[in-house]
Amino acid sequence: MQDNMFNQKQKQVFRKECPAVYIGYSSYIYSVCWEDFIKDVNNYINVAYEINDKIDDYDIVKLLS
Repeated sequence: MQDNMFNQKQKQVFRKECPAVYIGYSSYIYSVCWEDFIKDVNNYINVAYEINDKIDDYDIVKLLS
């Protein structure tokens, strides 16, 4: 099964060794700590818009079980 956690088609790699470390928005669903989110809601909403504007840069699939 393919790992779809980091689904950006062209990831920016910070470190190629295993495990690889990616920078930027390597996943269409951006994870953030709740405490950070509530401190700067507008910033994270803007991040969501920025990622959504580049939706074609991501492999988005629905897995059926």
